[in-house]
Amino acid sequence: IGTKALAYFAAVRESELTDGELYRRSEALRQLGQVRVEQGDLDAAMTTFQQSLALAEPLARRDTLNGQWQLGLGASHFWVGFIEWRHNEYERALGHFVPYLRITQALVARAPDSLTYRQELAEANSNIGSVKESQGDLPGALAAFRATLAIKEDLVRRDSANRDFALDLAHTYNSVAVVQRKLGDLADAEHNFRAELATREALVARDPDNQSYQRYAASSHVFVGHLLVARGDARGAIAEL
Repeated sequence: IGTKALAYFAAVRESELTDGELYRRSEALRQLGQVRVEQGDLDAAMTTFQQSLALAEPLARRDTLNGQWQLGLGASHFWVGFIEWRHNEYERALGHFVPYLRITQALVARAPDSLTYRQELAEANSNIGSVKESQGDLPGALAAFRATLAIKEDLVRRDSANRDFALDLAHTYNSVAVVQRKLGDLADAEHNFRAELATREALVARDPDNQSYQRYAASSHVFVGHLLVARGDARGAIAEL
């Protein structure tokens, strides 16, 4: 299907398309790139993501109030940055993750009650945290992950029934705790690992037959157990493990 789509794009010149059609082409290219990521073909994925970005940028400039187009531009920036990050090109990744962050900040400023925009802003901060951690900038990573955590805690408060929000929150507790442990702050790391565990156990309680939730909770017990080993609490660690 992707090959047929590319053949169609080659046959229809961009100059003949409306802005709406150009956006849909950008979106299709981005989706095709994601398929190639799943296939493990990062080079081919990068080509389509770059094409998607090239289409999205002028559209977003022409209509800065079109939230869908702004999010589309942010998504294209994310995926190009993601490939750069996977290739260990950290500064190049930041060259796309930072614009994604600015886009989401502007969207939240314009529509502060939009949970979608807030979630995008959280992910944009998390991306930067991941790059900073890869670069060895642990204080920078911690600051970015804490910004992510504040937003995700707020999302759960706003919609406590949303299980995806709870899953994302638990993941962010883990990201914060891992960096805190690397920095030697074992007490705060334990606090956040336990917050992760409590969030995951609450999901298990809501859906006891969900095996994914059970695996996540088991993993959280492991993180707490290893942290307790580092703190010299062997008995507590054995209980968790």
